Amino acid sequence: MSEQIVLLGHILIPATVFVIMMCLGLDLRIEDFKRIFIYPQAIITGICGQLLLLPAMAFLIAAWFESSLVLQIGIVLLAACPGGPLSNSFVYLGKGRVDLSVSLTAINGFLALVSTPFIASLGIAIFAGQSTDIQLPILKTIAQIFMVAILPIVLGMILRAKFPQIHTNHLQLVQRLAVLMLVTHISIVITMNFPRIGATFAEMIVPALFFCILAVITGVVTSKLMGLDKSVQFTIGIEVGLQNVVLAILIAEVILKRPEFALFVLTYAVGTLFIILPWVYLHRRQQTEY
Repeated sequence: MSEQIVLLGHILIPATVFVIMMCLGLDLRIEDFKRIFIYPQAIITGICGQLLLLPAMAFLIAAWFESSLVLQIGIVLLAACPGGPLSNSFVYLGKGRVDLSVSLTAINGFLALVSTPFIASLGIAIFAGQSTDIQLPILKTIAQIFMVAILPIVLGMILRAKFPQIHTNHLQLVQRLAVLMLVTHISIVITMNFPRIGATFAEMIVPALFFCILAVITGVVTSKLMGLDKSVQFTIGIEVGLQNVVLAILIAEVILKRPEFALFVLTYAVGTLFIILPWVYLHRRQQTEY
């Protein structure tokens, strides 16, 4: 692959992440962060599921596949990036608790400024050992996450507060833009890694499906153990099950400059649809019947 394509990818990947997260910010308000005091049990369950239980589960899965360092680091990076930008849409389609979903995405997104570099660097240290060519610069990662994930969310929230008609009159346009940017983002990474994807898809797909299923089960079971209702169980299951693919790819491609570590993330992005979409359909049908 030419250096020009790689350079272009390293410019476009952060740019698409920025736009996606800004679209997310346009859907947020300060009130979304206050829900931790309104629904503390559900919020804390979701946060613990994404930032504690899911990474622990991911590390166990990575340890199981000890023969592939690329697979292990891919799992770790994905587990370190909570709050997939599509989770709110899937919760909405499944008639779950959209307010809870938006709040969890917002809160976990800000916590990721610290949690993502910590979890990712811990995983790399455990599975890559002292390998000198796989190093995650903590301060650079925090700065990068702030610039492409936190800052655009804040800007989006400010725009919504200053110009509420953007959200009121153009919400569908904003959502379509976010989806377009997500598709563009993934397409860029696929183009940059096309030969590798074909060679590793068969190896990655089973662990990716396994990861997604266990992530969803983790969210649902913990919610059930906490005595939360089925709608909340569904919502937290989606939130824990859908990780921030765009952020994980950014870390692999731009910060680590190791595109092979994005292969598991891409496989997960495709495979997870076969798990999440049928569940969304079934939950929506149940809610419609009642």
